[in-house]
Amino acid sequence: MKFSFLILLYIQYADLSGLSETVVPISLYEEGDGLTILTADTIKSTIYNSPKVWVVEMYSSWCGHCIKLAPYWRDFASSVASWNDFFSIGAINCGDESYTKICMEYKVTYYPTVRWFLPNSQLPDIGEEIALKRTELPSEFAENLRQIAVDKIEIAANDPTLSNKLDNWPNLNFSSLKFIEELFNSIDYKTPTFIVLEDKESYIGRELILSLWNRGIKVYRLDFDEYIAAKSQLLYVNSKVVEGIYQFISANPDDDGARKIKYLSKLNNLSESLKNIKYDSLSINSSKIHLSHVNKTPLITHPYLIDIENAIIYSLKTDISSKIDVLSVDIENIHILNRFIISVSHYLPWSYDGSIYLTLDKISKYLEFSDEINSTIWLDFVSDLPSPGSYIGCLGSRPHLRGYPCGLWTLFHTLLVNAQLVGEHHSVEALKSITDFVPRYFGCRNCAENFGKMVKTIDWRRMDGDSAVMWLWDAHNKVNVRLKDDESSDPLHPKQLWPPHELCQTCYYKSEDGNKVSFNKKSVLNFINNYYNWNNIAKKPSLQGFVKYHNKVKSENNERLSNFKYRSLSTSGLNDYDFTLWLFISLISFIIVKQKK
Repeated sequence: MKFSFLILLYIQYADLSGLSETVVPISLYEEGDGLTILTADTIKSTIYNSPKVWVVEMYSSWCGHCIKLAPYWRDFASSVASWNDFFSIGAINCGDESYTKICMEYKVTYYPTVRWFLPNSQLPDIGEEIALKRTELPSEFAENLRQIAVDKIEIAANDPTLSNKLDNWPNLNFSSLKFIEELFNSIDYKTPTFIVLEDKESYIGRELILSLWNRGIKVYRLDFDEYIAAKSQLLYVNSKVVEGIYQFISANPDDDGARKIKYLSKLNNLSESLKNIKYDSLSINSSKIHLSHVNKTPLITHPYLIDIENAIIYSLKTDISSKIDVLSVDIENIHILNRFIISVSHYLPWSYDGSIYLTLDKISKYLEFSDEINSTIWLDFVSDLPSPGSYIGCLGSRPHLRGYPCGLWTLFHTLLVNAQLVGEHHSVEALKSITDFVPRYFGCRNCAENFGKMVKTIDWRRMDGDSAVMWLWDAHNKVNVRLKDDESSDPLHPKQLWPPHELCQTCYYKSEDGNKVSFNKKSVLNFINNYYNWNNIAKKPSLQGFVKYHNKVKSENNERLSNFKYRSLSTSGLNDYDFTLWLFISLISFIIVKQKK
């Protein structure tokens, strides 16, 4: 009898004094999932010099798309468990800060990244990357993984340089019609035998060979086109079989000893037919579900500084670090990064001696005078930062939910609102720094691309301070609506339109029919400006300290911010300095021409 154990792990909310302690990111997988959980210490010794084909998912536990993909990886691992003589699956959580350097070695810039390694792979091979296409659903991707795995196993089996290193691998190639005819003359009826009649694009026969290899069952593939061309009567194929192309058959004696064919399956549903073969020896693994004892989502009446700090630290130490070598090749990416860093250090009133401000200031000053940076320099810059602590307002009911993405949204909203206190146009500059930064430096590939699509709708020529704040609010709500029923959504903190009615009743009014609820955008703007105002942010606990009043703007940063050259918000491509220079040159030219006349 098989048992499934459901373990309920209750998470108690910690005392606020302990919320700054380092939190270790949770893995999306456990050992019972049928895959190998790799670490910085084990990945190289596991996949290199291995006699197997390896596929490794390099993911981040906070990445929404990785969370969505995880169940399909588990299903994939279970469905190919019988291939373990030739094929293995691994996963490493690059979202764990302690794995940042090893993931940088493998040039992991976005999550999830999938890498394939052939048998006997050697350093410095970092594997072949198979990108997850935007048009592919996670379920389709997992199904395609099976086919890619078959292709890789077949490549390895047919590689003459590996043949002496692969012990007793199966032959996945088509058998000749002559071989099959001879087989019928010498077949051992005590050995179950399958012949798969299929076309060249089919994976059924090869998957069946791999699944039944160690079960004392012989499987041979016969090319359907070759069979038809030879007009063979060996298998007595009828019209229904021809239309289906795929057919499992077995040779068995009848009562009088004559050989005849017995159809085992019409394969109207391939997945159901193979399930009986592949899943019959699998046990049900216990799963852990982490639940909070809180029955109702508490209202977050103000943002928390530590949530902002955690997001900044994680972005600097992990998210940006993983991409710096790849993206720094293009000088525009360096300017975009510096623009974002200056915005964060400028629009939030950090303490002068705090580690976050000192790090941001050090990086931005370096990038002002250098167009070159690499991972070694970057890691040295961020080495003095503390590790991220526990979230409060962004604390999820499970360790891999909310957290970093929630902290980033909090940071972005806070930047825009407090930039308004410096000057109206500053919130537009802050928004521009965010919209340039996210598509390039945010780790979740699909999330970054979706955000980039929304950015393309912005008309920068008509953007002012208030509309910048409202654009980000609208974008955030669109994301909440899209991910409302997503696997990455926290069940105890369901994604909803923000702000909720409980926090801002004046932000809502009903339409004339009394049914549809819509926003009073003027009230929403007032609420956002008050909610994310620095005076409303809970300052304790904090990882680095803060300045009490926002009007203590750093004059040196103000000067650097105005002098820093960046891509213009206007379609003309001219910033204020460029426009002034153009006006001056035009005026001089006009005077010269006038004098000549």
